[in-house]
Amino acid sequence: MIITPIEVDHSAFDAHMFLIECDGKKLLHTGDFRTHGQRGKSVIPALKRYVGSVDCLISEGTTLSREKNDIITEFDIQHKAESIFRNNKYTFVLCSSTNIDRIAAIHMATLNAGRLFVCDSYQKNLLLYIDEIARSSLYKFRNTVYSYANNLLDLMKGKGFVMLVRDNWISKEVIKKFPDNIFIYSQWEGYLNKDFKEYEHLQKFVPKNHISLHTSGHADFNSLKKVCETVNPKLLIPIHSESPESFKEMRPKRLCYKTN
Repeated sequence: MIITPIEVDHSAFDAHMFLIECDGKKLLHTGDFRTHGQRGKSVIPALKRYVGSVDCLISEGTTLSREKNDIITEFDIQHKAESIFRNNKYTFVLCSSTNIDRIAAIHMATLNAGRLFVCDSYQKNLLLYIDEIARSSLYKFRNTVYSYANNLLDLMKGKGFVMLVRDNWISKEVIKKFPDNIFIYSQWEGYLNKDFKEYEHLQKFVPKNHISLHTSGHADFNSLKKVCETVNPKLLIPIHSESPESFKEMRPKRLCYKTN
């Protein structure tokens, strides 16, 4: 058995698809992926170069149960964020501490806008580790990330800043010091729905007048369709989806389907 990891774009750092070959058969497991992030353009070329046609495709379909709206890219997020940062001196951003590509976009927008990029020590240590191990110029955080401390306040007030926040006492303390701020919510909007367990603590932390700035970490319909067409599977097994039947719209004459 030969297992080949193929690096892909996703909202979690260092995500991979897996090509599994055994007894003359080829299976591709996509895991979670997308094509609208900073490294998204490499997904289809990598499949053409390293995978080709497969006997079986196991594919995520997280977004298939959602409306087919035009999806914005991480570059769109960066450009919109930069405009907000230029026009507002004090900005707080709530996003996942492990969504490294989102943080990279926010980080670049902050530098372009001439603001300080601030976070707590946990987040800074994580970003410096990514900077150390990453093979991409996207993740150059060293010497440009400030860990919040009281002696940083004068610099923050003078130059303006963008600070990554979490629902902890440090973030709440700093937000109180800068009441005239802009708050950006950069996570899935579904978490703000009363039906989700995250709602209770988020409603206490995220102000009602926040700005939503987010894009999915998962492939949309068109990206999933391109993957199906590229690897041309004989069998498709949908996973991570509330709407697995949507795959039938992609290649209905070619595939057999199995839903779990």
